[in-house]
Amino acid sequence: MCRIVLMKNLIILLCLIFVPNVYAQDEYTAELYESYCQACHTAFGSDAPRAFDDSIWSSRLERGLDVVVGSAVEGFGNMPAMGSCMECTYEDMEDLVRYMSQPK
Repeated sequence: MCRIVLMKNLIILLCLIFVPNVYAQDEYTAELYESYCQACHTAFGSDAPRAFDDSIWSSRLERGLDVVVGSAVEGFGNMPAMGSCMECTYEDMEDLVRYMSQPK
């Protein structure tokens, strides 16, 4: 019994350590970010939410991930539809939002 509890706790600990970093370690998402998002999402004075600033992204994500991704897909403010990433899929846009909304 003790062994089962220990194993469950170990699995939970491993999930807490590794799951939050899944998107930050995805090379394709990082490449898309650098090609299509970085210029606006790191520029001071831009209306785009700053990448990797979780305090800015958390208020947006309170509306729901689908709403935020939908805005990115359709275009919002000065951001063109899909952030001009015509190779991106909806899932790529989800990954990009998750990637930029995590603190670095």
